Amino acid sequence: MILNIAVGGDWGGAEGVDDRAFPQTMEVDYVRVFSRAE
Repeated sequence: MILNIAVGGDWGGAEGVDDRAFPQTMEVDYVRVFSRAE
C-alpha cells in the first residue's frame, strides 16, 4: 500500500519544486482494505 503526497506546488513541474509547498504532512486516521473473493 502506498500513500503519497505529491509535491510540486502550482508550477506543474516546469520549474522544479515550489519551496513554498514545504513542510507538508499527511495524517491518516483510518485505512480500509478490501479483498476479492476467489
